[in-house]
Amino acid sequence: MAMLSGMVFAKNIGVQNIVVEGDCLGVVAAVGMSGEDLYALGNIMEDIRRGVGWFNSCAFGHIKRTANGVAHEIAGYAHSVPSEVFWLEDLPSCFQVVLAFDSPPAGE
Repeated sequence: MAMLSGMVFAKNIGVQNIVVEGDCLGVVAAVGMSGEDLYALGNIMEDIRRGVGWFNSCAFGHIKRTANGVAHEIAGYAHSVPSEVFWLEDLPSCFQVVLAFDSPPAGE
């Protein structure tokens, strides 16, 4: 569901080229498969696949959960706020430390 929500948001603000990453390999793989989904979220998978057409380019990738700390911190934060919050340019300072640990060293 987060994948689709992110894609809808990107479309609504006019983003043309996106990379969608997820830490659940099964979900990322299912998005890339065609045909009928056996997943309980089959309708959402179909919506995600259709959503690819909203963009000039749209790529999907798997990222290890250990390298996805910022996403988990933001998800936790989202549960504590009463409404949607968006950041378009700079990530708030409260997430900068986690981002530093998620980012590869310079030159890699």
